Amino acid sequence: MNIGSVIAGIVGIVVGAKKLRDGVQDGASDGQARRRQLGRSPVKGRPSSSGNGVRYYHVNSLDQRIAFIVGQIKKGDSDRRIRALVLGLLQKKCGGKWCVPEKDWEGEVVVCFDAVRERVRYVRDHYSADLFQHPGTTLFEFHGADCDDFVIVLASMLRWIGFKIWMRVIRTVDAPDWNHIYLVVEIPPCRGKPLRRVALDASVDRPPGWEAPASMVTKEWIYTA
Repeated sequence: MNIGSVIAGIVGIVVGAKKLRDGVQDGASDGQARRRQLGRSPVKGRPSSSGNGVRYYHVNSLDQRIAFIVGQIKKGDSDRRIRALVLGLLQKKCGGKWCVPEKDWEGEVVVCFDAVRERVRYVRDHYSADLFQHPGTTLFEFHGADCDDFVIVLASMLRWIGFKIWMRVIRTVDAPDWNHIYLVVEIPPCRGKPLRRVALDASVDRPPGWEAPASMVTKEWIYTA
C-alpha cells in the first residue's frame, strides 16, 4: 500500500496509539539487540480520507510504523535537492583544501549531522497522530521534526553518499512501550565488515556517538532500511 499522499503530498500521518513522540532527555544503550530485517512487502493499513490531501492509516504494530519510516527514507533517494545539499556541505573549502578531506568518513557523517541540527528544530508531533514527513519537506520547508523525522532526514542524506544505516528503537525505563528511535551508521561506508557503528541521535542536543545510556533502556529493536 502506498504510504503516499500527505499534506500537499509531503507529510504522512499515522493514526493510532501515540508513540515514537517524546524523545530521550538524557543518556548509550548497548544491550542485546533483537535484530530484525525489514522485508519489502507492502504495509497493510486502513487509510481514511481527508480534505487536505492527507492520508491517515491505522496501524497496530511497530513493524508497520517502521515500514512507513523506511518508505519516507526511500522517497529521499529520488530528491535531488538532498544530494545537492550534502555535496554542497562536502565541497566547502578551507584554505584551498576540502574542509572535510576525501575519504574522511567520520568527517562526512559529522558534517551531515551538524547540518541537520542547524537546520531543523525538535518539535513534537500532533497531539493524536504520528506525522512522517518527506525528508525534503523537513529540510527545505518545515524545519521542524520529532525523532522519527530526524531519522528520515539524516538517513536520506547519508544514503546519498553511500552509508549504510540502521534504526534503533528503544523503550526507556519510564515508558510502557517503545518510545524513541535514532540512527546507527556503519563506518566506513563500504561493503564488508564495518570498523565500527556510530549512534546518531539528532533529536537531542548531543554530539554524534551519543545515545541513551544502558541504565535508561529496558528493551531495544534494530531495523535496517
